[in-house]
Amino acid sequence: MINPVKTHSLPTSASEPTILSRRPSNTSFSRASLHSFKQLFKSSSFSDHKSLSETVINKLHRKQLWQEKTIDLQQAGLSEIAVNATLAGFTYGEPIAHINEVEAKVNSSSQHKLCRLEDFRSAFINDPLLANLKFTSEGIGYDKHTGLLAALFYEPTKNQFKLVFGGTHSGKGFVKPKHYRSLSAHQLTTDLKNLVGSSVPKLYLQTSAIVNTIKAVAKDIAIKNKVPEAPLLLLGHSLGGAMAQYAAIKHGLKAIGYSSAALGHAALLDLAKANRLWDADWIKQHIEHYFIEGDPVCNPAPWKTGGSFRAQFSLTNLGTRHIIPPQSKAYSSYLGRHSYAEQHILLFIDKFLSKDIGINIQPILSCNE
Repeated sequence: MINPVKTHSLPTSASEPTILSRRPSNTSFSRASLHSFKQLFKSSSFSDHKSLSETVINKLHRKQLWQEKTIDLQQAGLSEIAVNATLAGFTYGEPIAHINEVEAKVNSSSQHKLCRLEDFRSAFINDPLLANLKFTSEGIGYDKHTGLLAALFYEPTKNQFKLVFGGTHSGKGFVKPKHYRSLSAHQLTTDLKNLVGSSVPKLYLQTSAIVNTIKAVAKDIAIKNKVPEAPLLLLGHSLGGAMAQYAAIKHGLKAIGYSSAALGHAALLDLAKANRLWDADWIKQHIEHYFIEGDPVCNPAPWKTGGSFRAQFSLTNLGTRHIIPPQSKAYSSYLGRHSYAEQHILLFIDKFLSKDIGINIQPILSCNE
């Protein structure tokens, strides 16, 4: 049984969860294009990874796989954005009390419970990618050899699990200082490998593996307790957002990223080879990103005009992008728009929610860097 840090157990009954299923896409590639693409992997004419990657990326027509969309200003939607933003910030050392405070203000109650990933230990050890996974006293999972950091929350009102992946420099306050330095070093290495590497970073592969394990255990729990299976939502900031979108597309789940790092050549190629990029509508409906306008990680100037930078590395955030204007002069530097995205988002949402329910969200400084 999965137990959160505070005593909690899964309900014996719950409302039917939303089923995320793929449906035919109006903008998906034609059968002829799909057939042509599949032939690439049967051909022996490609002698190196780079030429194959470039051919694949060119045929993907990446602009079909993302869209920019304004934010729905309905109260329920804004409340969810705010809570998920604080959850994404949790891995950087933000206290549970901050999540509870924000959630209580926007939803009048605190619902999310932190679960112990350590309860999955027996399942994790069956996957070689997760053999070195360790756990903090809070039940957060981490691998100092790769930079992986993950926390699992459960929302009983929706019977939903939310798996949060830590981004670059996450883990401070949860692990020993020497392990934090190791985590940060490997997270930075993953950023570089995602940018220029010829293979999918191991950290991304671990993300997919941990999602696969949690899905299987959650299904077993639902069957054992005769309750509806709790769907899994993936969240993350920066590198964590990139990991979330990669794993979500791999496993047909929903993901929400905040200031997400874009996926590089190798990750896009891997998703294409797994036949996960053909339904453009599904991707736009199930993968979301919230960016602060001018964020240098998400919106570098050369990307907007094409430019040699994007042409060479083909970095892309898949799905639907929501752009939020910077809200605070204190965090308005270019790096501040990335590192303190949560603060900008909470201030933006407060402008609308405070008119209806009189809240005043006071963001705290996070360790996001």
